[in-house]
Order: sequence, then structure tokens, then C-alpha cells
Amino acid sequence: MHIQIKKNILIPTVLLSGLSLITSGLIILAACYNANHYVFTYAPAAYEETADALDNPYCGWYQMYGYTLSDHIPISAETIDRHKKDSAGCQLALLEINLQNYVSGELSDTALSQLEQILSSWEQSLHQLIVRFLYDWNGHAALTEPQSVQTILNHMNQTAAVVNRHTSSVYLMQGIFVGNYGEMHGSVHLTDASVRMLAQRLSDVTDPSVYLSVRTPQHWRTIAQSFEPLSAPASGFGLFNDGMLGSATDLGTYGSSRHDVLPAAKAASDFTVKGARAEELAFQNALCDWVPNGGEVVMDNPYNDFDAAVRTLRDMHVSYLSKEHDKAVLQKWELASYDGDDCFQGMNGLDYIGRHLGYRFTITDSSLTYDRSQKGPAVLKLTVANRGFSSCYRALTAELIFLHTQTGESQTFPLDTDTRHWLAGSETTVSVPINGRDYAPGNYTVWLRLTDPVSHRQIQLANTLQADHTFGYPIATLQIVK
Repeated sequence: MHIQIKKNILIPTVLLSGLSLITSGLIILAACYNANHYVFTYAPAAYEETADALDNPYCGWYQMYGYTLSDHIPISAETIDRHKKDSAGCQLALLEINLQNYVSGELSDTALSQLEQILSSWEQSLHQLIVRFLYDWNGHAALTEPQSVQTILNHMNQTAAVVNRHTSSVYLMQGIFVGNYGEMHGSVHLTDASVRMLAQRLSDVTDPSVYLSVRTPQHWRTIAQSFEPLSAPASGFGLFNDGMLGSATDLGTYGSSRHDVLPAAKAASDFTVKGARAEELAFQNALCDWVPNGGEVVMDNPYNDFDAAVRTLRDMHVSYLSKEHDKAVLQKWELASYDGDDCFQGMNGLDYIGRHLGYRFTITDSSLTYDRSQKGPAVLKLTVANRGFSSCYRALTAELIFLHTQTGESQTFPLDTDTRHWLAGSETTVSVPINGRDYAPGNYTVWLRLTDPVSHRQIQLANTLQADHTFGYPIATLQIVK
């Protein structure tokens, strides 16, 4: 007679004579082993990429609207509501707030109340806001801006107190209040010292969850006092470019040299040098993995032909573009056709670019492996590709949900990942340990849910999987048998 403790291991009865304490102990050990022995059967879903447009925050097309603060002319609530309705098809809205009526002193209580009215009203919509404070809409900043930089600094203090109450909707701010159209050119307040002073004050008074943006890479280096772009997520300054793809220099955004000039500037610690186009595109490619970049495409020319534009927008990691500028370029893209070996084959160029502005996450693979000797937990591996032009610059909440199909009970587990590191053009694999003892035996549907903790919106994935508003996307089925 033998007692079978484990498959292929037989214990002779002569070693277990009587009802000894040793016998009892062996029976207990056998029961514990069987209680921890689970068989997993994992079936991943079919991960097919979709060419559909996604409705996700912080990226895409934007519309622009202007408001002038005044003690004498009220801000019309009907006008704001009309603007919100007009921009319903966009995730983003750019609000230009003109302060020209207060160039001689502080903003009045009326002006600050109007700013509060504007932001509060827009906050009720689903838009994320890009805000630009300025003194000029006509290209004559030198005539309309405050003569004293101290006035501008005070205006930054006052407006920040309002903006910081609306960080759930204000995503980023463009510029440092000065320049023609607020674009940091044509102002007397753009010496290197003034740029650093204004940028530092704006950074100091603005909530760090709000991104700031400056007009050119040269401005960024002047403020940062560094030639090295960021290498990790950070609050602070990104870029905006309202001369995007307009010429070899993006209308003065870059230097005119055809040769590398930044190495010599770096050796001389001269942060004011504008690099050649190729140099500045490479700089943006590194910097804008971690901070936003967007703006307006302008002036129909070969640099914004469809194929060239796609390459450059990808290199710059552009996440948002104006829906209005420039109509000739946008129409040129619409008449173009994408030629590729993926699900976008044959799509018109405007739609192709729109679908790739910002981040575009698609599940490409998942698997589950485990050691049948039960020396460790099973491991679920999930791979997500980012097919968009840029990262998502605000961290998302990533979770797996295990839904028991018989009982309807669910368990939610956060993924140990920072979605800001899901970089454009890359694939990220996340590993999740699965201990059988933590689950009731039976059949499960495994779901992936990405959520924006600021807007509380669920993130759409570029997969053909049928999403659920509660659980996210069904990525697999799992059977656990004890």
C-alpha cells in the first residue's frame, strides 16, 4: 500500500505505520498544496487596430475665441455659450484674453470677475482650455503693451489667482503675455533678462498642473539656461508654434543656417542662438516627449505637403492644431490620400493627421504564463503601442478588472506603470502577477480601463474591441480551476 502525496511521488506504507504525528503532518501538507494548485486557461481577444477617430482629452483640433476684459463693456454670457456650441466637435479651445484696457495699472475687480465668468462658463463644457493672455490683436504690441514690466508681472499675479481655481479645465497657457498677438515677438519686453523674468514669474504663480508654453526652442533654452532637453516627465514649459510648416525656418522659429550651429553656441554658453531647422526638429523630438507642442500650420508651401507634414508633425510630437489655420493647408491635406499598409490605407490626409494628433493607444498583445510547479504567481503581460504623434502628458489611471462571469463580482487592480512614459512610436509591456488564491474559481472576463483622473473620463483605445462605460475594454477571458 502507498499514499500518493504528489503525482509520481509514492510513500511506502512502512514509513507511515500507525497514526503518528508525522502522518498527520504529511496529510496537512498535501491539503495545503492542493489548495494552492490552480490551472489557468487564458484566451486573449483579437487585437485589431481601428482607424476610427478617438474622443480623448488633451489632444486634437482646437478652435480659438477672443475676449477683452473691460470695466465698461460686459462679457456676454450668450456669446460664450455660442462659442462653446461652435467648438463642440473639438476637445480643445484656445481662449485669448486681451488685457489692453489695463496697461496703466492693475486689473480691476470687474476685469477679474469677467475672467472668472469666462473660465467658469467654459469649465462646464467638456473642453480642455488653452489660455493666452495678451495686449495686442493687431501686430502692434509695442504700442499697446504696458511700458513697465512690473505692470505685466502684477497682471500675472492677478490672473494666476483666477486660473488656479480652474485647473480641472485649464490645460496649458501659451506665451508670457507679451509680443504681437501674444506670440513673443515685436515687444520691447523680450530681452533675455526680461524673458527669463517674465517666464519665472509666470511659473512661480501658476499651479504646476497647468503646462506653460513658449514660442521657440531658443526661448525655451534661454529660460532653462540649458541646451539639454528634458528626459523625463516634468511640469513647466513646452512649445507653441504659430508659424508651423510655413517655411524653412517656420517663419523665424528657427535660424536660417543650413548647417549645425548649436554645438558652437553650446561651447560658448550662448542660449540665444536659433538652431538650423534639422537641429531644432531634433531638439523638439527629445523635449516634446515630455511637454506639449502645438499651434497653427500656415502658408501653403512644400514644407506642409501631406507626406512632409506627417514626418515633421511626428518629429515635433505635435498634439494639438488649429482647426482654422491655415485653410489652404488644411484643404490641401484633405485632398491628399494616405498610402500605407495599415488600417488607414486610402484615408484622406486631413483625417489621418487629425487621428494622430496627440496620443493614440492600441493594444497589440497579451499573454499569461505560469509555473505549473506553483513556485510563483502567474504573470499577465499586456503590450500597448502608442501610434499617435505624441505622449499623453497628464498621467492616466491604468487598471485591470477581473469580472467573474457567473457571480458578476469584480476585482480591480492598478497597473504599475506611468502612462506618460508610453511614448509616441513605442510599445510598452506591463506585467501583472496573478495569484490564484486571490480569485474564486470560475470564468472571468479581463478588462483594461484607462481613466483621466482630472476629467474623470475614460480613455478610448484604437482597437475594434467593444468598450463598456464601466469596465473599459475586454482584453481576454480567463478560466481558473483549482
